[in-house]
Amino acid sequence: MNRTHPFLIRAGLALLAALSVGLANEMPVPECGVPQLPPPRTDYRLPRPTLSGTEYLRTKTHVKVHYTTSGSDATTLAYAESTAVFAESCWARGARLGWINPPGDYGVGGDNLFDIYLRYSGNLGAYGTSPYDTANTTYYPDGWCSWVEVCTDSLPNPFTRYGRLKALVAHEFHHSVQQAYTEYEEPKWAFYENTSTWVEEVLWPGNGTLYWRNNNPDLYVDNPLTRTYYSTISTSSTYEYPGGLWPLFLTEYFGSTTVREIYERCGTNTGSHMLTDIDYVLNRDFGVDLATAYGHYAIWRYFTGDRDDNLHYSRADECTTALLLRTHSTYPASGNEGTWDPYGPGGMDMISFTTNGSQELSISFNGVNGYTWRAYVICKRGSTMYEQRIMLDANGDGSITIPAEMVTTAVLIPVVVHWTDGMSQTPALTFSYSASVSDVPTGMAGEGSRQPALELLASSPVRGPATIRYVLPAGSNGVLRVTDAAGRLVQESALEGTGRAAAVTLGREAVPAGVYFCQLVSGGDVLRRKLTLE
Repeated sequence: MNRTHPFLIRAGLALLAALSVGLANEMPVPECGVPQLPPPRTDYRLPRPTLSGTEYLRTKTHVKVHYTTSGSDATTLAYAESTAVFAESCWARGARLGWINPPGDYGVGGDNLFDIYLRYSGNLGAYGTSPYDTANTTYYPDGWCSWVEVCTDSLPNPFTRYGRLKALVAHEFHHSVQQAYTEYEEPKWAFYENTSTWVEEVLWPGNGTLYWRNNNPDLYVDNPLTRTYYSTISTSSTYEYPGGLWPLFLTEYFGSTTVREIYERCGTNTGSHMLTDIDYVLNRDFGVDLATAYGHYAIWRYFTGDRDDNLHYSRADECTTALLLRTHSTYPASGNEGTWDPYGPGGMDMISFTTNGSQELSISFNGVNGYTWRAYVICKRGSTMYEQRIMLDANGDGSITIPAEMVTTAVLIPVVVHWTDGMSQTPALTFSYSASVSDVPTGMAGEGSRQPALELLASSPVRGPATIRYVLPAGSNGVLRVTDAAGRLVQESALEGTGRAAAVTLGREAVPAGVYFCQLVSGGDVLRRKLTLE
């Protein structure tokens, strides 16, 4: 984890080395001063670090730690041994999850074990880093081997000393894993840092820094919850580290192997095309595109901190509450992005609207032309929540009317889903919106509703069988899924809309007592309710 971005350091060193090697071997010199990685060469490698005193070793089955007890890099045997144990555990735990491990380094460091060097952070210039070493196609054609450097100061506050060391080792070790898949992806350092921060918690539950980074906006001013309008590929300041919410979303929404399968695709598909490979995996495995994933990632970020509803991020309450662009309570209302111009891919804003409970709410959205947008509305009334998509035309314009029975609070979420491969992201984009209300008789969502409805016929918790009541507009269809607290599917029903109320029963005879989640999906609408059986 390096405040001076590791890609810039590596790219600069690579350029200097490429220039010197290129002169001797008639390699073409990059034009315009643009840093370029050298082509794979088994005789090319960056120099290994030299410690400040006599070098000692702590060796395990797959890893070897280099350390000294004198000079500025001095540390202790206990710290070196702990580093070796933690790294060996990362090797085993990652392998059990299906990740490949770093390939051999052709004997550099004395053998083919994976090398870790302990250095004073001032000498290292970072808290940890994972420099590439040599092209190694053991696993994938663009793979490289590497080594890791970790600082001797474990930066304990607010973590325990060795808990922090676990996170550092896991973070940097996983960078070496990523490079074993491919060294030639751009924009890799955003997603690489996203992934390594997320992996800290995967490999060492309770010791990762992801939630801490997203609950300390004073330290991490640039994060996905306070700078919602930043692109997911942003590397502004330290954004890419708390940006680990993006791979966390991919695993919690789509499945625990999703991120690993993305890296496997990157490894097999030679060249630089990270976003295309993410899109490919989502289409292949789940039938959705990257734009859809960015849209739902935007929705999930709303349900953080004080808005945690136990239906989105599993530990959303440990994050800060995502910031709103503004809130409206008088109508007609209108506005634009202000100073929060969203970038793509994945940048979004959130605008809240409140009604008196007996008003129909109409919202219109207009995104700047030439870019791809999605727009969603989260509707809340009491404990019932609806997620709806505004269908936009080719110019990024669209509108929606929300019946009074569905809303007392609505949140408009425009998100830029425009993406291209490479380091490029969209410029700061603009949009406008407007909203109005009209008074109508109130009532519970039911027969004749123009929108899907989902409710329980008894308050939760329920003793005995629970009746789940729903309404689908005539001619529509949907699916009602019930999952347990672990995400396992308990019941699934295909539904046809008649415009009249219908019901399904979740009974004690079929399922045990516990917490369940009901989700009705119909077209672009997603309705969720939490149910507790006693």
